[in-house]
Amino acid sequence: MPWKPPLVEAGDARIDPFRNRAGLVLEDGGVEFARLYLEAETYFEQVRGHLWWRAWSAPYEVIHGYMLLVGGQFTDWVSDRAELEKDSADWLSGCFEYVGVKYHVVWLSTEESRRVRDEIFGDGPLPD
Repeated sequence: MPWKPPLVEAGDARIDPFRNRAGLVLEDGGVEFARLYLEAETYFEQVRGHLWWRAWSAPYEVIHGYMLLVGGQFTDWVSDRAELEKDSADWLSGCFEYVGVKYHVVWLSTEESRRVRDEIFGDGPLPD
């Protein structure tokens, strides 16, 4: 039994529209609240064992979200299996919920998404 999960990627079709995608989060009236960048990440759960006797779940994908608010604050979160169904439905309908408040989200093109990713991460390491 391996110490670490295997190096395999999961594929979740619900995530495809948001894979490496940026959006503008807008308040009522179209005022920009934040810039958002979403990344898909593969996760595993340890289902049994300890030390070197470990067994891992099948791989699954989550969304890791990064957000740069207009005031310069940065936050990130993970939308895991329990939240992903609701979150992806909201995102497809143009809604984005942050700390209990619903905002409108406008999804950007691939080129604009790269620009927002660079803006959020600056000179630091970029996610894969």
